[in-house]
Amino acid sequence: MKKILFLPVICLMFAGCNSATINPDGSVRINQRQDQTAPADWQITLQVKKALMSDNSLALGDQFISVSTTNGVVTLTGEVSTETQMNKIIKIVRNVNGVVNVNNQLTIANS
Repeated sequence: MKKILFLPVICLMFAGCNSATINPDGSVRINQRQDQTAPADWQITLQVKKALMSDNSLALGDQFISVSTTNGVVTLTGEVSTETQMNKIIKIVRNVNGVVNVNNQLTIANS
């Protein structure tokens, strides 16, 4: 299962690359982000997913929740097995560099 996720992770990594502009005189100018101190949202999402996938204390199904990031706010959606697992996930996400806040929209599965 982790091998299947490898390709989307690689695609996300390249999505945030700098772009280039060709000037009228033929020279190339590299366009860089203005704020180089804060990680980009895609980087935060990637790090959150990596942290969740690598935590062996989480139930396998609880590692595959939806994660999105906007301006450093991470939104978690999906279904988890228990409230304990949900609290572990939120704690893991809060410890990722660049996370400003966590918008918890997780639900607990009915047994």
